Amino acid sequence: MIIQPSNIQPQPISVLLGHSLKTGKRIWLSQFPFLFLIVSLLFWSEQALTGWAQSQQLKEAFSPLIMTPVNGILLSLYFVYMGIVLKRSHLGTQWDQQLQALTAFGSLVPVVILASLLEFAGVALGTLLLIIPGILLMIWFTVFPQVIAFEGMGAIAALKRSLFLVKGSTLRVLGIILIFAVVRAVLQYLPGFLFPAIASQPAIAFLLFLIREMLILPFEGAAYYLLYLELRTRKEAFDFDVYQEESSRM
Repeated sequence: MIIQPSNIQPQPISVLLGHSLKTGKRIWLSQFPFLFLIVSLLFWSEQALTGWAQSQQLKEAFSPLIMTPVNGILLSLYFVYMGIVLKRSHLGTQWDQQLQALTAFGSLVPVVILASLLEFAGVALGTLLLIIPGILLMIWFTVFPQVIAFEGMGAIAALKRSLFLVKGSTLRVLGIILIFAVVRAVLQYLPGFLFPAIASQPAIAFLLFLIREMLILPFEGAAYYLLYLELRTRKEAFDFDVYQEESSRM
């Protein structure tokens, strides 16, 4: 089993991120096919939506409104799949187990899409009102994919469950979000800064995007899964024995 007793207890962000690096590294290879598919979809959907917006002569400000929910859905789908893999890790991470995880994941796809759209709508509405409510909702809804993966809840229930778990740890969760945002921004803009002529070529841009996201996503997914477990230890009578019992329910 990849998840150990040391992961099921309150811990500083630095320790949680250290465990995330180890966890992401252990399952990176087994995640490769699905990870490659998701990252490719992220890139090409962004390109297609940007091209469509330009063809419709939409203002540049509208592009994020189009791309954000699509990216959110794809990322949530990956985090749910990774959560299922980690939940089932006591069965191993071989290819046959990956296929079984995909089967379990398939039944959750509609729930993930609906929850992602509801999250986007809530965050967008909160941002339009006073900005701060939108930011808070974004933080509070952070672990809804992990709730869906581990507890199998519906869309609205998963969002409410995430809000319950994150409230009281808002700044800690924001810190983790910001860490990954900074890492992603550095890896995104550094090649263009160092090699502007080469990085702007379409094939190179796709390759750089692929490398960046395939390096970040497994560790980001592991971090949010471990964060979900850690948050439960702060709110509930949740320890390693309970985790083993719940994770054995397929």
